[in-house]
Amino acid sequence: LLAAESRLAELEAALGCAAELVQTMAGADLVGGWCHHPLSGRRVPILLGEHVSDDAGTGLVHTAPAHGVDDFHVGVAHGLSLTCAVDEAGCYTDAIDEASAYAGAPVLGEGGRAVLHELERRGALLASNEYRHRYPYDWRAHSPVVFRATPQWFASVDALRAPALCALAHVDMVPA
Repeated sequence: LLAAESRLAELEAALGCAAELVQTMAGADLVGGWCHHPLSGRRVPILLGEHVSDDAGTGLVHTAPAHGVDDFHVGVAHGLSLTCAVDEAGCYTDAIDEASAYAGAPVLGEGGRAVLHELERRGALLASNEYRHRYPYDWRAHSPVVFRATPQWFASVDALRAPALCALAHVDMVPA
């Protein structure tokens, strides 16, 4: 198990067993290494992210570049794919192999529970707990916001600003 040394006592408590410290190294020394994805088995690179802290969990996090601002910046900096595995309804799609088994299931409900169940079934989930943190919430839909990187385009309106403001002088507003 790879974890921040500062998290050792909390991890032992969560796992219900003693841990043996085998080796210590700086997080930066892990960069360039690889780990295996727990669902697909494919190799994924170990990267540094300024947003990662050692105040919870193992002190390491997964990165989903299409699903969060910090992850996006790390992904772009390292040339990772921005494939989005979640549709506009907040459900998994089959866009990536790891999510295809959960296609159609809501990420923040049934789909998330199914992923946890599969990780546990494979022996890849050592512990799971609720973690309270600040998360964007849509007050109109009364639900958490699911981040998705989507293709977008923008038009510069700088050249239109002055003519549009001049044209307003010739517009009659009703009611006045």
